[in-house]
Amino acid sequence: MQVSKSFKQLVLLQLVIPVVLLAIAVYKGLSGVMYKAGFLQDKMQSLPNPLYALTGKSMLYALALTGFFTIALGQALIAFYYRQEPDKKVSWAGCILMMTGLLLFLSTGYVAGPEPVALPEPHPLFYTGVVIFIIGSWTSLLGWLSLHRQWKKNNPATVIPLAVSGLGVYAIIWTACSLMVTAEILLVLLPGSLGLLPSPNTGVLPTITGYFHHALSFCWIIPLYILLLTVLPVVAGGKLYSGLAGRMVLCSLLIISIPVVNQPSLPGILNYGIVITGLITVFILTLSLEYAGRKNGAKRNMFSWAERLPYFDEGRYLFAYLFCSLTLLATGSVSALSHIPLNDHTTWTTGSFHITVTGPVMLSMGGMSLYLYSYLSGKKISWPKLNVTIPYLWVMGILLFSFGLNWGGLLGQPLYNYTGQHTLKPDALSFRTEWLQANTLTLLGGLILLVAGILFLLVFAGTMLSRKTATSLLFIPVSTSYYPEKPFFLFNRLSPLLLIAGILIAVTILPPLIGRTGSHEEQAMLFSDNGSIKLPAQPVVQEPAPPVKNDSGLLLGFLAAVGVFILILLFCVQASGLQRKLRSQKTSFPG
Repeated sequence: MQVSKSFKQLVLLQLVIPVVLLAIAVYKGLSGVMYKAGFLQDKMQSLPNPLYALTGKSMLYALALTGFFTIALGQALIAFYYRQEPDKKVSWAGCILMMTGLLLFLSTGYVAGPEPVALPEPHPLFYTGVVIFIIGSWTSLLGWLSLHRQWKKNNPATVIPLAVSGLGVYAIIWTACSLMVTAEILLVLLPGSLGLLPSPNTGVLPTITGYFHHALSFCWIIPLYILLLTVLPVVAGGKLYSGLAGRMVLCSLLIISIPVVNQPSLPGILNYGIVITGLITVFILTLSLEYAGRKNGAKRNMFSWAERLPYFDEGRYLFAYLFCSLTLLATGSVSALSHIPLNDHTTWTTGSFHITVTGPVMLSMGGMSLYLYSYLSGKKISWPKLNVTIPYLWVMGILLFSFGLNWGGLLGQPLYNYTGQHTLKPDALSFRTEWLQANTLTLLGGLILLVAGILFLLVFAGTMLSRKTATSLLFIPVSTSYYPEKPFFLFNRLSPLLLIAGILIAVTILPPLIGRTGSHEEQAMLFSDNGSIKLPAQPVVQEPAPPVKNDSGLLLGFLAAVGVFILILLFCVQASGLQRKLRSQKTSFPG
């Protein structure tokens, strides 16, 4: 599909910005791991509130990095499926507003300071930048909505494409949660930072903040699910097993993205909801990959189809990125079944989040960004052999990184705690020798992730700096359903999904906001009298430091993780030996 120069420049700009932010994330992530493991201990004499650092990072990575990519992906998807570009003035206005918001909260130094030191309190410009960024994203969504309504008016009986349905679910979740946090900033946080509200009522803030952070994680994973369901089967050489099941998965994500606040059973209910949704997706895509393997010439043996998948095919590198994302999603979904409420405030939470969300999301973002940039710019991928090995290196790093965090969580290591300052120093009163192995393994995984991230940045930069060799096109692989889809009223329009979200919000979120002002325990734990976030004082253990003891746990854990990865790698290498035979059967599937 040919696109205008203005639209091409818009999408390319929105793809480059997340890659630049990814470079910052690689550095900040490594420094955070090294501080936590105790290898870096300078600038930590005055330990800041870790919740501030978490908030700053969430604005930079969870909002800006994923926000720009999702908007760019949405622009490309809706233009390709509807064969018409969204309104360019509206799209550019949204992009400019998002860039302005990003520059404003970056200019405060709140997210760019040395790790882990953060400013004592957010600057008013920080809040202003967040609001402008959110308004810019809304502007882009309005362009999508206008084009969708025009298409639906011309095609009333046609089923909405699966990818566009996913974008609709994303738009509903993002609009609902960002609208609440925008009101929170404009009515409470921004006036408080300007001194206009010396003692704001912070009772509703835990409810709004909790809902926003919960829904924001689903804004991360919806683009991942869209790419897995609509792109992975076709780049593997097959079809999606069931399009209707894919739509049900997206609708389920919308339902469980709205938490039932203040319910004791909430963590378990939501946890199993995420697990079931992930496992259904894995099941659907496993059947789709089996069909692709059989179509590529596999025999009738039970697992022979797995040998016929393009693991290291340089021409279909997008398969490697999405297949590794699916592998991490499956691993994270299974590990989430062992959720223990006592681990909610330990590093177990961080490890589970990285293997279930961060790892696969970043892989899918990287692969699709490279794919879209290559096609829209008309440039070939630099170092294709290196590019196709990056996802497998990333998987190894994520597995070691998450295993170390989960191990530390089972040993009681707290979540928001730079342990290198007061629990890993042998002369500290609260020294904990049992956390040494877990943190060292986490650091090892972080170093592997650093290498994978640097290699990806080199490939992307090399592609940017290479010469144009082909015509600029917008082309996205589209998976057809193995079983023909029948129109279903719940998925043929976006209005039923919007109605479901409205009912859930009215039942679960609004009553706490209207009927209560927050419990005194929540306010005492999270907020001070002036409305700023505070952290309970670090308890000082007066027991003498236990002696360092030899523990073979690190060695055994490392060998087990590396052994599993080597087995997977050997299988993939063996399967890749069949690529010579398959190259004569290559089809036109890109990426």
